[in-house]
Amino acid sequence: SYLILAFVLMNPTTENATLEIKGINGKARVIVTDVNGRVIDDVNVSDGVETITINSERYASGVYYVRVMSEGINKTTTLIKK
Repeated sequence: SYLILAFVLMNPTTENATLEIKGINGKARVIVTDVNGRVIDDVNVSDGVETITINSERYASGVYYVRVMSEGINKTTTLIKK
């Protein structure tokens, strides 16, 4: 069993946000969805990467869910765009 920590820095944001991911062994996938479940971004993350930039400049103002998936484990955090 693995413990995945994922959190968004600079939240709420008006531009880019930084997602920090800890505890992932191997590759991961990051999916950003809006409150209606529509996929806004879908990013594959290489092994060893612990920080990614979410380019939220093109997002409308609102709440988004950032889901990190790796080896059958899901972790979801919230991103707020002003």
